[in-house]
Amino acid sequence: MRTAIEFQWAVNAAYYLGYQDLSFIPQTMTLARPRATRLNEIVINRIAPFVETRVAKIIKNRPILSVDPFDTTDHGQQKAAKLSSDLLKYLWEKLDMDDTVETLSLHMHITGSVFLKVSWDPLAGDTIEEIVESK
Repeated sequence: MRTAIEFQWAVNAAYYLGYQDLSFIPQTMTLARPRATRLNEIVINRIAPFVETRVAKIIKNRPILSVDPFDTTDHGQQKAAKLSSDLLKYLWEKLDMDDTVETLSLHMHITGSVFLKVSWDPLAGDTIEEIVESK
């Protein structure tokens, strides 16, 4: 089942890249361009502009990350939520997530699905020494 889906992904990607003259070779389970092509044959790729327009519409509205305090009357929670929101915005820019979202959106439109694993690495980044004050 997965092979059929991955094959369809490959066909979709090939069509997006302008290779609409591919043929399926069942013995090798691959796609190949025909050896004999007409010299005057012009291929007009109508798929790529359509996909790129759809991707542009999707990424035009960038997601806004925010953290809301559980208790809106608690000043400490409000400050923590503001700090967390600022941290999310900083990481979004530092990790260049706009480019990642664009890449994922393009992949989603070509293959029909997209996967992103989100994780946190506590050891990544610069080391900051903690100053402990003695009383």
